Formats: sequence, C-alpha cells, structure tokens
Amino acid sequence: MDTSYLSRVRRLEQLAGSLTDQESRALLQLIHYDAKRLNLAEPESNALQIAASLGDTSAVHTARQLLARDGDIQLRMSALAVLGLQGDVSDRDILRRYEQSSDIRLRNAAVAAAKKIYRKTDNTKEESS
Repeated sequence: MDTSYLSRVRRLEQLAGSLTDQESRALLQLIHYDAKRLNLAEPESNALQIAASLGDTSAVHTARQLLARDGDIQLRMSALAVLGLQGDVSDRDILRRYEQSSDIRLRNAAVAAAKKIYRKTDNTKEESS
C-alpha cells in the first residue's frame, strides 16, 4: 500500500483534536483522493468513519441515508460504526433491522453500534443524576 495514504490517515488521527473543520476536510479530501488513486475498495467507508471520528456531524446523517437502502456491505458496516459513534436512541429501528440481517458482518456491526449508543445513553443519565 502507498505510504502517503497511510501516513495521511495516521497524521489525521494524531491531529484530530487540533484541526479546524476546514483543515480536517482538506485532509479528508486528500485521503479520499489517495484511496481512489490506489483503487482501494472502500474509500467512501474510510472517509465516512474518519469524518465521524473527527466529530463531523454530517457523517451521522450520511450514515442514516446509507443504511436506509441496500448497498455495499463494507459501506453499510462503516455507516453502522458511525451510528455507534454519533447516533442516538432514535436510531434503534435501523439498528434492530440490521441486527436481524442475514449477513453476520452487518449483524455484528449493528450490535456493536447499539451497545455504544446505549452505553452513551446510560452515561448521560448517570451524569445528570
């Protein structure tokens, strides 16, 4: 694999908290460009998860849209991971649907996302008590 792609992803992870929105979007665009140039299978799913980990709130909206239709399994797995990071209890219907999927990868991703969401919900309740 091309070292520029890996180094950009690692650099983005290191700097995630200190970048401005404009800087993180520019770096995401470079990563996405590198992934397409290298013919990586999942440039969109990589970009989606990186955007979510940077706190890009549009990522959860995109994830919900992706999960509303059938499509690439890797991309839907990434979308489920984004729900785990940024989703809330309003996503329970989507998660239940994927928890019943015939594909074990989607089921596991949905269960993991649900656990994260409910853990966040429980922590929020404890903090407000």
